[in-house]
Amino acid sequence: MNRPANEPAGDGPGSGPRRGRESGDRTAFLAPARARLAGGIVINPVHPPPPARGAGDPVPLPRYRNLDPDDLVGTFVAAVAHAEGVYHVVDREVPDDLLDRLVDELGDRGVVTSREPAAERIGERLAGRGAAVGPATVEAAAAAGLGVTGAVAGVAATGSMVLDSRVAGGRIASLLPSVHLCVLSVNNLLATPADALRNLGSGADAVPPSLVLVTGPSRTGDIEQLLTLGAHGPTALHVVLVTDGSGRASTSGASPRA
Repeated sequence: MNRPANEPAGDGPGSGPRRGRESGDRTAFLAPARARLAGGIVINPVHPPPPARGAGDPVPLPRYRNLDPDDLVGTFVAAVAHAEGVYHVVDREVPDDLLDRLVDELGDRGVVTSREPAAERIGERLAGRGAAVGPATVEAAAAAGLGVTGAVAGVAATGSMVLDSRVAGGRIASLLPSVHLCVLSVNNLLATPADALRNLGSGADAVPPSLVLVTGPSRTGDIEQLLTLGAHGPTALHVVLVTDGSGRASTSGASPRA
């Protein structure tokens, strides 16, 4: 069919919308962002912007004002609490009273564990208290009240746990249950996210199919900019930091919290 000379391209049947044409009210769409920026950009004290760089200057490394290199444990637990997680600094073993409390809070809901030895050991102790414990399948995890995992690393500056799907056997145990219990050895505590990524190495298979940094409970602010917990995962996060003795815990600046 010949197109009339005065008909713009893209307006014919089935051709879809014309390029360059917007739909909706552009001014109304951008108004909330403009209002937020009217008073200047709010500076995040954890991630301050670097100074302006000149031509040829090296890329600056990120700085974390909350990071105390001499007290990674203290920095870590403060960051976990800031992200609305619950931390427990324990000496070598997860305390019985914490497991008793978790079982009481479970009610009739079950427990799933990742295939990591630390998670499976806690699963065995929970089963000894009468909880229904099993491996993390999709069906079991979706119905579970608690998912137990380990972590390959913890990030002190952000209070994050690094979960490797190859080690854990997947990510279901940390994603679908309403509560996530993560066990981390103090020996795997690193200073920054960059340190965790550098530890992966540079080989072709260095990066696992899923590498997740979990920081606090699941949350989103996409809807009306209201913070909602549990939108895409657990509503609560318990982080158990296992020290290598009371001396290490007492010099960390963090007191045990059960």
